[in-house]
Amino acid sequence: MNSGKCFFGIGTKERQALKLQLLCEIQSAIAALGAVVANLGPTVEAIAYAASIDVDFDGADYQTIALTGDIDLNASLNRPVAGRAKSVALVLTADGSDRALTYNANWTVIGTAPTQVTASKTGIVSLTAIGPNETDVLIVYQEEP
Repeated sequence: MNSGKCFFGIGTKERQALKLQLLCEIQSAIAALGAVVANLGPTVEAIAYAASIDVDFDGADYQTIALTGDIDLNASLNRPVAGRAKSVALVLTADGSDRALTYNANWTVIGTAPTQVTASKTGIVSLTAIGPNETDVLIVYQEEP
């Protein structure tokens, strides 16, 4: 490889200066990319309590909700296109009362169907959409003992 072709018509000192500048810019770009990659990973977002919510598959990976009343997981938003999948986990924490938990009847429950979050307990509803329709949403629920 003849790196001199990139600097045709430029004197040796100028060529060396440009090469050094280019090397410094590449090193800066690599360092910046490393900082971005270091911050990648699951995201967490607190969602304000509402009696009925739509689960957003484009939202944070983990969505926490402090329950002060019963909750209905009404529908899902931003499901994937056919041939793709998306997942989200809802971390539900009940206040001092048992809180009823209902969900979209089109979703498929894996294991025991959840009906409530026990008072002062935390449960996780894991939702995975394996296609673009509500019927493509799978849910699993587990609560702390």
